[in-house]
Amino acid sequence: GGKLLLFSKVPVDVDAIKNAISSANEVKQERHSDQTAYFLVRVTGLPANGDDAKGQAQVVKTYNDTFARLGFETGTLDAVFNALAPYRETPYDAFYQQMVQRVETDPDFMAVTMAVVGEIAVTGKSHDANGFTREVSVRVDAYDVLSKKRIASYSDVYELWNKDPKLADQMLLDKAAVNSARAIADQTATYWQKR
Repeated sequence: GGKLLLFSKVPVDVDAIKNAISSANEVKQERHSDQTAYFLVRVTGLPANGDDAKGQAQVVKTYNDTFARLGFETGTLDAVFNALAPYRETPYDAFYQQMVQRVETDPDFMAVTMAVVGEIAVTGKSHDANGFTREVSVRVDAYDVLSKKRIASYSDVYELWNKDPKLADQMLLDKAAVNSARAIADQTATYWQKR
């Protein structure tokens, strides 16, 4: 009935691990370098236009970095911001349809083979003398422009309490962007590898 606790030391070859990761990334890059992805993910619900724009820049950069690490070519940030600007107040379903239509027909998006379209919406749920409860909902889809079909989806809701609502929003945006970007990137990479 006694218990035995074991300790062990394991030598790790850091250079071998680094080389293995580098090789895996090179293989992924070879497979996806001909795919150009655009991230048409809007941010809504922050207190002012400036905050929404700043949050959106943060989200799009997270998507760009995540997909670039998997070897995708990514669209220019200025083009993304210009495309999203007119749709800040548009209801989500109309926004989604119009974005998909743009990447299919607009000459400015001729190089796009895949678009990630969606929204990260921030809301304030409640507050008291001690702080604020903030919530963010994320829903994004990856759309294959060539086959005209949805190839990946992600949705979730996150909630956070903090004394500073702006800090809460920043942390929630980071979490929503990182989690959704990774999930969509993994699903998308799997899709392209199977083609």
